[in-house]
Amino acid sequence: MPSPPRLFDRTALAQRRARAALLAAASPGNAPDFLLQRVADDFSERLHVIRRTFVDVIDLGCRTGRLGRTLAAAHKLAHVTSADECADYLALAGEPRVRVDLERLPFAPASACF
Repeated sequence: MPSPPRLFDRTALAQRRARAALLAAASPGNAPDFLLQRVADDFSERLHVIRRTFVDVIDLGCRTGRLGRTLAAAHKLAHVTSADECADYLALAGEPRVRVDLERLPFAPASACF
């Protein structure tokens, strides 16, 4: 059986994400994450109407960890794990953090909220 076609150049993507992480590190809390902060604020607002308590949360593709920090602060989340492929982004994210291959996640099914 032939393998599926390769849609993305993962090497180029990794290089671009590493470059973006360097820009984010050079200007913390500044322009590179303004859109992500807007997403985090909107997501947080939507979670206010949900009564479920989230215990283990994974901020998958965490970039600088802004989304995880915003949600943890607003919703008193006890355990947020930052997960990303890019080591440079993980250095900017909070603890605990784990480097993952986004196509082969190391988490057990139903073990956390993504």
